[in-house]
Amino acid sequence: MFQHHEAIRKAKHDAGQAQGNVHALFHGELDPIQAGAVDQHLRMLDLQDEGARERNVWIELVARIDQFHPERQDDWRYLAQAGPRFRLLLIGGDDPAAIEERLQLAREVLPNKVLVAVVNRCNASDIAQLLRCGADDVFRVGMDPLEARARLQGMLRRDKIRNTGQAAVPEASQQSWQAGALASRYGLSQTEGEMLAVLLSRQDQLVPYSALQFEPRDGGEARSRKSLTVRVHHLRSKIADEWVIHNVRRHGYILKAAGTREIGV
Repeated sequence: MFQHHEAIRKAKHDAGQAQGNVHALFHGELDPIQAGAVDQHLRMLDLQDEGARERNVWIELVARIDQFHPERQDDWRYLAQAGPRFRLLLIGGDDPAAIEERLQLAREVLPNKVLVAVVNRCNASDIAQLLRCGADDVFRVGMDPLEARARLQGMLRRDKIRNTGQAAVPEASQQSWQAGALASRYGLSQTEGEMLAVLLSRQDQLVPYSALQFEPRDGGEARSRKSLTVRVHHLRSKIADEWVIHNVRRHGYILKAAGTREIGV
């Protein structure tokens, strides 16, 4: 128990330090770090709202953007015409609802691009909604830049595998992309990411046990249920800061944002 609380304390400390670095750079107290291997694959569409400067300063810590688009009517046409010249689009803003609208449009205009929302302030429910609306990942300004860059590199790597057909990877569905993004965000295994993606897709609703069992049931129903219980236990511990998984006896699980009241079932 002590180790668990110590890990939470350290994570909060690291997050606070990363936020402090953003503000320090914002006021000219730090130099931008080098972006590395993600250059020349990224474009950014920014809503140019009140949080734009802080957001763009943080982006400089993560990667150099190939082209920056302050949102105008013609920018969507330019992005659609760019074709293979970029692979990942960042959509930045300080209002999750406004980003949600752009994500829905981007999925229509740019169906084969990796989409990442960059938001100044958002809570767990906002992140879940953005993922459901088409984001492959969601970055909060203040996230440790090393983590954000690693996620970008992972998404670009998976996108390359998907488009070149390497390693016999099947065509990814939207849910599988979300599972990969969630696994990266929370440090989950692929199976845990898939489980969380299913739970998020039905947040605050009952998800039956059968919807979360991704392994063959060679050992019978009882063994499969026990394996699921163990997986859910590990998943709970990794997402506890933002999400709570309630067990509804003999039926399934319900995912709720941390801090909400438990359902009496």
